[in-house]
Amino acid sequence: MDLQLFGRVVWRFRLLVAVGTLAAIFLATLSLCTIGPHGLKYRGSEQWVSYSRVLVTESGFPEGKLSLSGGADPTRFIQLAIIYSNFTNTDSVQRMLARPTRLPGSVEAAAVPVTPGSTDVLPIISIAGLSDSQAHANALTARATSALIDYVRQQQRVHDIAEKDLVQLQVIQKPGLPKMLKGRSKTMPIVVFMGVMSIFIGLAFALENARPRARAVAEAAPQSRASKIA
Repeated sequence: MDLQLFGRVVWRFRLLVAVGTLAAIFLATLSLCTIGPHGLKYRGSEQWVSYSRVLVTESGFPEGKLSLSGGADPTRFIQLAIIYSNFTNTDSVQRMLARPTRLPGSVEAAAVPVTPGSTDVLPIISIAGLSDSQAHANALTARATSALIDYVRQQQRVHDIAEKDLVQLQVIQKPGLPKMLKGRSKTMPIVVFMGVMSIFIGLAFALENARPRARAVAEAAPQSRASKIA
């Protein structure tokens, strides 16, 4: 591309290019945001995640004992961690999550693997709250953690389980600093901006190309009239 020619054409039709730039910015903004009574609002949303961890255990901190005689089979807690992690999707827990008002997003829970990618798991439940902001992700995770613990305790009371036989859910990691999983896509605004600018730049070059022809027609007209008079 001849940059000098490009610069001359853009400068000669600078008003047209300026209008095109403003139109491109406006349309690119509309592709990213909506305009409402309270100003601009993003069309898409970010996705944030916050994690908590809950230990499935029993009273007396059995993890600190050399001998587990008289206690529950440790593999039992692993099985319960897998089962309890699915409780977050039950109707009862979902109703608890909706109080006092439902937060945007979703909750995922799973037993923590022994090592990344391992099929063996620990008696620990990882709870993830996924939402559109850091605050919502943290609140959703905290609410899901409390709802799961409350649901298990409620069921224990309903079924009158003896104190010595109660499974305990202990929060060993509170919801921490959320992490961004997905930001707002900038692809569409860029495509819109470049598309609109290409139309106006193309129009400027079309007008530039039409100038010599218009000048040639204007110069040929007097000569044609003169030849007819002669």
